[in-house]
Amino acid sequence: MASTHWIAERKLVAIDRATGERTPIVLRIAAPVPWGDDGDAACNLEIAGMLENIKPVIGIDGVQALAEACRFLDLYLDGRRDRFDLRFPTGEPYPGVWGLQADGQP
Repeated sequence: MASTHWIAERKLVAIDRATGERTPIVLRIAAPVPWGDDGDAACNLEIAGMLENIKPVIGIDGVQALAEACRFLDLYLDGRRDRFDLRFPTGEPYPGVWGLQADGQP
């Protein structure tokens, strides 16, 4: 079972484009832990306020598991931009985990 020892957290606000309703969301990534007998590692994720029960993200090692966790967060959130305007709590637009949109544009 993957860890829920959160090592990274980012707070955002999702603003519904249709209603203007503001929903606080929190992205969390847990420390990678060994997964199986081949040296693989897994990270738990959470998008509190938006998505519950995410399955662990698995990589060939802890570094890849962390990178894949960030990739999942970017792809999931980017897929909801038609419905939600994602912003930091300060009001600044949220460009994605890597500072880029999923299409690689700033």
